[in-house]
Amino acid sequence: MTFDIVDLEKKMGQCLERLKKDFSTMRAGTANPAILDPIKVKAGNSLVSLRDVGQVSIKDAKTLMVNVNDPELIVAVEKAIREAGLNLNPIADNKAVKVPVPKPTKEFRETLSKNAAAAAEKSKTIIRKLRQDGMKDLKKDLKAGMSEDENFTLEKKAQALHDKVIKDIDEALKSKAKEIMSN
Repeated sequence: MTFDIVDLEKKMGQCLERLKKDFSTMRAGTANPAILDPIKVKAGNSLVSLRDVGQVSIKDAKTLMVNVNDPELIVAVEKAIREAGLNLNPIADNKAVKVPVPKPTKEFRETLSKNAAAAAEKSKTIIRKLRQDGMKDLKKDLKAGMSEDENFTLEKKAQALHDKVIKDIDEALKSKAKEIMSN
């Protein structure tokens, strides 16, 4: 048999978790260390993750601190944050880089909200594709000798799983949109 409901559930769960991780990196006006996760810093001849060259912490509700391991990289860290397209203006401060998180403008919040909706829609498309692939596997299994009752039951389970994950995506989007627009 080619269809595996446990594998389908795992893949759909991973897709939902990836969406939630993407949402956590979307800055909504409060200091969140996750917004700096995608930043790469030029260290020597290579690009390394910001997390590899320093520790990101929350100083207060509107400020992040990046404690840089190597003082020679402070300027590179500051430059990487400034050029990351996150509308942040970092300040080098001794062995650390202070990153004030400005209150987002209405236009920025609307753009962020649209980006969140697009990410959610992309995740829904992936979930639909996973369900579709599962249904194709079930048809193959039916031709290979699976009973119609078992096939029908598994189709129902796959559809119920799909519906649950789609609902979870919608709820995550609703929550993120509320967070974005309330700041």
